[in-house]
Amino acid sequence: MPIITVGDRYQDVWIAAVLATAMGAINAFLLAKLAGLFRGRTVLGFMEDLGAGVSAKVVAFIFTVFSVHMASITLRDFAELMVTSFYQETPLIVFIVVMAVLAYWLAYMGIEVTARVAQFVFPLIIGGIVLLNLSSLSLGGAENMFPLIEKGVSPIVRGGITHWAFFADVAIWFLLIPHLNSSVKNYNFLPLSVLASGLLLVFTVFSIVLGIGNRIAVLRIYPYLTLLEEISLVEFIERVEGFFLIIWVASNFLKIVLFLYAGSISAGHLFRLGDHRAVLLPLMIIAVNLSVLLFDNYQQLRYFFRPEVYAPSAAIIQLGIPAYITVLWLFRSRSADRMAD
Repeated sequence: MPIITVGDRYQDVWIAAVLATAMGAINAFLLAKLAGLFRGRTVLGFMEDLGAGVSAKVVAFIFTVFSVHMASITLRDFAELMVTSFYQETPLIVFIVVMAVLAYWLAYMGIEVTARVAQFVFPLIIGGIVLLNLSSLSLGGAENMFPLIEKGVSPIVRGGITHWAFFADVAIWFLLIPHLNSSVKNYNFLPLSVLASGLLLVFTVFSIVLGIGNRIAVLRIYPYLTLLEEISLVEFIERVEGFFLIIWVASNFLKIVLFLYAGSISAGHLFRLGDHRAVLLPLMIIAVNLSVLLFDNYQQLRYFFRPEVYAPSAAIIQLGIPAYITVLWLFRSRSADRMAD
């Protein structure tokens, strides 16, 4: 979150977050409707049943690359915050390796164990962010929010695309559907989860702009952390950014676990493995190496999330593959109807 919290750093960036939330929720709603056709299968199994075995392998490869790449990005983003803001003397690789090993262990334990951990951590993450944001509302003034749309609509659209791209993560549910409880008859939790996380993003961005203003935010690497450093509760509770650190570690940890697990499912399908967990260790090692090799510094990492760089790859997952599967399903359905006639 800190890497995209303020985007292009202008006072109405929260409008971009609203736009991204709307786009992401609509996108997730369409993905949920498409997932309803899978009937408990992964997207790869569904494609094979449609007779698109070769295409299924291509999609499996894309999902594997996407999952490992995002795991490496999350590892680097997590480590950069730790080194930059809390442990300046500790080498970056230490945080990357420790987090990766722990994530590998939980992913290897299985999705059920991961779900139990998430069930415990989720209220802490959501409740903690809401509490921190509420505590920050008294810091700034309404003048930080104006003038609105000072730089026109273009920056808002760019910011909206940047934030929307991050909702591509929801597409990995295409690989996790078989693990859902059998009582789940539809997948409306996909758009609802995007809507909830999007509203939380809007609230966070709004709190930053209101609390410290875009002029200060533009000078900070992690503006949300800067905001939290200003909070003082009941005049004696300070340094609440330590609580943020707990939230940051927990949320990134679960995100990396899910990316590794989803990547192992797609890689297992690609190589026809009996147990997809056999590739978890190689995927983890690749993610660790990519997290170090892809970027020389934080600025390169931040540049990656610009809309012209990250959005096209996210669009392949969010729009390209679902569109292809939809066309494939319509074609197969019409062909079956013609044969029946």
